[in-house]
Amino acid sequence: MILADPQFRAASRGERWGIAARTIPKGTDPWAGRDAQRLACDRAYQMAQERYDQLEEQLDDLAAELLTSPAYQQASSATARKKAAERFLIPRADGFSPPTSLVREELHARAQKLAKAAKASASGLF
Repeated sequence: MILADPQFRAASRGERWGIAARTIPKGTDPWAGRDAQRLACDRAYQMAQERYDQLEEQLDDLAAELLTSPAYQQASSATARKKAAERFLIPRADGFSPPTSLVREELHARAQKLAKAAKASASGLF
C-alpha cells in the first residue's frame, strides 16, 4: 500500500519516512507501523536503485530527449537544469526519484555536452 503511493515513490529518500508514517492507519501497533515504514523505505530504495541502474545504460538517448523537454529548455541556471533533469527521470523510473544524485548529474552533464556539440556544429566549429 505504501509503495503504491506516487508521492512516496517520487519523494527523496529522506522524505519517504514521513510520507510512510502518514500512510499507516491510525491505531496500528507502533512497532508494526515502524516496521512497515522501514520495510517500505528499504524496498523503495532498492527498487529505485534497480530502475536507475537500468537507466544508466540509456543516458545518451535520455540526454538527447532531455534537451527537447520544455522544463529543461526554460531553466536558466545549472541548478534548475539539474532539478529539471531529476523530474524528467522520475516517470522513466516507475515514479521513483533518483536514489542518489549521480544519475541526475551524469544526465545533466551529457545533455550539456550534447548542447555544446550542437552549438559548435551549427556555428561551423566542427
